[in-house]
Amino acid sequence: MAEIKDRENALIMETTKGNVVIEMFPDLAPGHVARIKELAREGAYD
Repeated sequence: MAEIKDRENALIMETTKGNVVIEMFPDLAPGHVARIKELAREGAYD
């Protein structure tokens, strides 16, 4: 797997075909990143 530069701002989706890493950029979209993190912590993407 590729190195994750900023673990605080990365999502890892586990699929049957392997993992997908999504890097988020809070400097470009702070509200969106905050909301995605909130939803992830609540289990919305489980």
